Amino acid sequence: MSITKSLTDKAGAPHSAAYVVVRSCTLDAGSKTARIIIDLYHDASAQAAGKVPFDTQTHLAIDIPEESETRTRVTGRDSDGKKIVVTETVVTLAASPAYTTYFAEDKLSPNGKTPVVQAEVWLKSLGIP
Repeated sequence: MSITKSLTDKAGAPHSAAYVVVRSCTLDAGSKTARIIIDLYHDASAQAAGKVPFDTQTHLAIDIPEESETRTRVTGRDSDGKKIVVTETVVTLAASPAYTTYFAEDKLSPNGKTPVVQAEVWLKSLGIP
């Protein structure tokens, strides 16, 4: 399965017909997690010719029961030895039933949908890549 779309890579190069391929989709029903790896090619012919993708991304679909926030802080010391914050990253996760909505057992086989098909549906719903 694949997605064709216009996008710009991390270096700023445009890809007007980028070809996005779901390389794998691994489900863990116990933790309600789907791990999706996608490869991004310049276009379909680049992928067909066996060229190396210009990017590979990993995405996780998980059930998040409520909004949560994680803070990561890196500290250091200034020239006087005073402790200072060098960088701080805040990640806020919105409540989401991503796994249950797209990858739960009742969403797959009975409806003829595979994990890869559902991975594409989920990625498209988020505008990824």
